[in-house]
Amino acid sequence: MIGNVIKYGASFILLVLFQGLILNNVEFGGYVVPFLYVFFILSLPFETPNWIVLLLGFALGVAIDSFTSTLGMHTSATVFMAFCRAYLLKTS
Repeated sequence: MIGNVIKYGASFILLVLFQGLILNNVEFGGYVVPFLYVFFILSLPFETPNWIVLLLGFALGVAIDSFTSTLGMHTSATVFMAFCRAYLLKTS
């Protein structure tokens, strides 16, 4: 249990730092910026309770918004993705 917390905590920190410091400065064709931080929400175990996924999505969005100064755009997107994740896991 504690090993999973450390593994996903390190993954969270590394993805946020990689996105904020490196990938935000990369543009494909002048318009497209790759967002790798979304992988964190998708890689969480299936057994993770929905409220924890929602809180992690919120924390992830706020962390990315602090790097990009987008005032909640990434927060709303990650919380919505975390909300839809539970429905998609049920249907599949």
